Parts: sequence; C-alpha cells; structure tokens
Amino acid sequence: PALAAIHLLPVVELAQLSSRVATEVLPRSHSSIDTLLQALSNQMRVFVPLFYGTGTIGNPLSLNNAAYIGLAPLALAIIALVGRRDRRVWFLGAVGLGALAVSLKLPGFNLFNQLPGIRAQLPERIIYLFIVCGSLLSAFGFDTALTLARRRPRAIAAVVLLLTACGGALALLLSGMHEQSRADAALYALQTGALQQTGLIAGLLFTWGMALLILRGDHRRHGRAALAILLLGLTIVDLLTYAPNYNTFVPAAALQFDSPGARLMRSNPGPWRMQAVDSGGPLFVPNTATLYGLPDVAGYDSLHLARYEQFWAAADPQLARPGYANYFNVIFRPQGYQAAQADLLNVQYIVARAPLTATTGLTAPIYTGEMTIYRNLNALPRAFVIGGAEVMPAAAMPARIAAPDFDPRRAVLLEQAPPPGVPATPGDGTAPGTATTTRYRNLSVDLTAQMDRPGWLVLGDVNYPGWQVTVDGRPAPLYTAYYVLRAVPLPAGAHTVRFEFRPGSVLLGGAISGAALLAALGVLVYAGFVRFRSRRQRPG
Repeated sequence: PALAAIHLLPVVELAQLSSRVATEVLPRSHSSIDTLLQALSNQMRVFVPLFYGTGTIGNPLSLNNAAYIGLAPLALAIIALVGRRDRRVWFLGAVGLGALAVSLKLPGFNLFNQLPGIRAQLPERIIYLFIVCGSLLSAFGFDTALTLARRRPRAIAAVVLLLTACGGALALLLSGMHEQSRADAALYALQTGALQQTGLIAGLLFTWGMALLILRGDHRRHGRAALAILLLGLTIVDLLTYAPNYNTFVPAAALQFDSPGARLMRSNPGPWRMQAVDSGGPLFVPNTATLYGLPDVAGYDSLHLARYEQFWAAADPQLARPGYANYFNVIFRPQGYQAAQADLLNVQYIVARAPLTATTGLTAPIYTGEMTIYRNLNALPRAFVIGGAEVMPAAAMPARIAAPDFDPRRAVLLEQAPPPGVPATPGDGTAPGTATTTRYRNLSVDLTAQMDRPGWLVLGDVNYPGWQVTVDGRPAPLYTAYYVLRAVPLPAGAHTVRFEFRPGSVLLGGAISGAALLAALGVLVYAGFVRFRSRRQRPG
C-alpha cells in the first residue's frame, strides 16, 4: 500500500467526489444461512466462468467473470494453504479470503464497503485483490507440490485424489444447477459450453498431477522445468479460451476515424467542446470521441464528479426515466441540448444523427451526412469575464442554471462571498473586459486579461481539487463558479493569470511511495550485504 500510495490517495479522493458510491448507510449483508449459501453458490464462476451468464445472457450475480484465475493456479493456491506452514502464505490467504468476504458482503465484512475508495457503486471489484493473492499463492503451491512429490509422494498422491474428489462433487452440484437453467435456452447453451471447457481443463490438470507423481517433482533431471512448462502452457490455454466472445469490441471500421464531419470540427483550432445529442441513444460508442480527436462534454469513462452529473441532470429530461433517478452515467449523457449548460462549457458544436426539431440558439446545419452538425451561436469562450456575481447555496445552483430565464453573462454564481472590492451583485450583462488564452495544456492554463473595471475571470473547466491560480505571479483565491467551473476575481488593469494543477493527493502519495521505495531498496541492499558477509565468514 505504501508503494502504491501515489495511486491510492488520488483514488480515495476521487471516490469521495464521484457519484459512483454506495448509497446505503450500511450495505446489506448475508446474515442468514440461506442467504449465505445463496451468496456462496453464486460464486461458482470462480471455478466455471460464465456459469451465470454475461451482461447480455442470463443474470450475472455478485462476482465479475474476471474473478477467474484459472483452475491450475486455484488448485495450487489451495495446496499452498493446506500443505505449507509459512507466514507469507498465511498473510496472502487471509488477505485474499478477506477480500472475497468483503465482496460477498458477509456479516461484519460488509462494513469495509464504507471505507474511502472502496465505497464505490461496484464494491465487489475488491475481488481483484483475491485474484492477486490467489496468483501469488499459486507460486508457493507449485513449490509445495514439488517438495511433497520428492519427499512425500504418498502425501501429494492423497492431495491429488482429494482435489479430484472435490472436483467431482463440484461437477455434480453444477450439473444439477445446470438442469435448472434449461428453461433459458441461451443461458443453458452458455453453461453447457462453460462446463465442457472446465471439464477439459480439469482433465488436463489431473494429467499434470499424474506427471508430477511419475517425475517425483524435481527429483529427476529437468523434472521441475518440464512440470513448470506444462502447467504454464495449461494455464495460458485456460485463460485465453475460458470466455470466448465475452469481451465485446468495436470493429475499427465502425469508428470512422476519417469521418468527414469529425474532420470538419477538427479543422477549428479551438479550444472548444462538442455535445452529441440523440434521443434514441448516444451518437458515438462510449469513450470513442477521444479517438476521433473530439473534446466531448461526456468525457472519457464514467468516473465523473457527482457535481458534474448534477450540473447536467437539472435540465436533462432523461432523468425522469425509471431507474435513472438515483444514478445516471454521463458516459451516455447529456442526451438533450441544454442551452445554459452548453454555453458555459464552451460547446460550439451540437451533433446529432438526424436533424433536430428544437434549434433555438443554433445555426442551420453546417454539415449533413453521417451526422448533422450545428454551431452554437451563444457558446461562451473557454475563458470569459463577468462583471457581476451572485452568492447562493451550492445545492440550488443546478436548478438555477437550468431555469429558462437564466443568463450566465449577468452574474457568476458563487458559493462563498467574494473579497472586498469585487462586485457581489448581478450586473447588466456587459463584459468588464477581455480574456485571452495564451497557452492551454492538461496541467496548466495561461491567460491574459484586460479589465476596465473589477470583475471575474471564469475558466470553463471543472474545478477539481488541486487546481491553484496565480495573478501577476502572486497566489490568488480560486472560487468554484456555476457549481463546477473555476473563477478568480480580478481588479481593473492588465493581468497575467495562470491556472496550475498541483493535487495534494498526488504529491503526498508520491512522497509516501518514494519513501517506501527507498525503504524497500534499503532492506534489499541490507539483506544482500548480510548474506554476502555470512558467506565470506563461512568456513571453507
């Protein structure tokens, strides 16, 4: 954890701000015997992937299909836990089984789902820690199997027979559950293929066990290498074939990298943003706007700030759909064109599959083909200045921005009172000056501003924790404007402004990771020195 702090601390920070968090005060737990047995039976995909289906077939329950680490590593991990007395094995076993218990929401373990960074919409993904521990345990299990085969062949023979018996019992249980799925033809066919795949791998694994007994582990010359190569090959085949056609993909031709409409928008040097709206669904496959080279307000992936989603949700009619009230994913949103939100976020292009019926504030289509493109006449520049301000509770801002009579040019909406000498009341809508972006990069933005009178410089980017601002080389207060954007007060005159991203979570995490790395290297160097000295002092 210390080595990974540079990643973990930002994740914890994001988890507190994202909408993908558990809404329950205390996650439900499987407290009764019946619910516990049901939860455990749902984890059969650890042995037989796809047994409960995929996202389109059947009803995926609890663990993700990615929890499968392969039958051979799983069997070796069990051998390590049973046949090896080693604190490292006990530690990995405790962590791995603990992660499994958290993902199952067992009584007491369900409390871990409330920890920062784990309190996500899909807390079951902590199962990946089980995968890591199981994979590491399999290495210990391999060494244990070789040692037992060399020194205690009867013991390893008993282990092989015991695992075979357990596999047979599991096969009978799965067969019964399989018959219960006969009514669902698609799921039944999927389970049939999954069981056949598992049976084949299990048979090959049993054959490897016989080879282990015959070669007596690494007792014979090259025995260890032969057994390792056979097992590695078996595991590779297992992991590459356990879920055919499960992972979906988009054909390269469907991405249309040479789309004329995309080229038309890219010809504008920017900075600007686009918004794909379509009542029937998203115009682009999620996350592919980046491949087009188009800055889409939907962003990349779905780990958005809760505030950003609420910013769009206030005026999004799709939010009224059943099942969308508690959580909605901006990866597919915003579907409707909302003027004020689009104006504030510098949305210059509105894109749709077919011509829109409501085009207030938009030009006539500037392109019609594989898509229909409009220019937004009222889009504010990426950086703009406002003469007035209005202080109001943060929770009321999204609805205020979505109101039909809202004019973002009259006042900056703020959550805290501005400093003395800066307007704190709405203005008449006239700009108190001009702002020009001189350099725009991912981690810094440089601007110049010419102010005829005091006012506010607003940058149409999300004010994520870690952003800092300097005015004329001196630190200045950074305000959250319009619920999500960045703003800084400016006096009259000419100014140079620089926004720079220096997140404390990354800096602190980097310091911890750096210290942990130095400590680990120190331990390794010291251990090597001790070993070298002991060898030199050894007689002969």
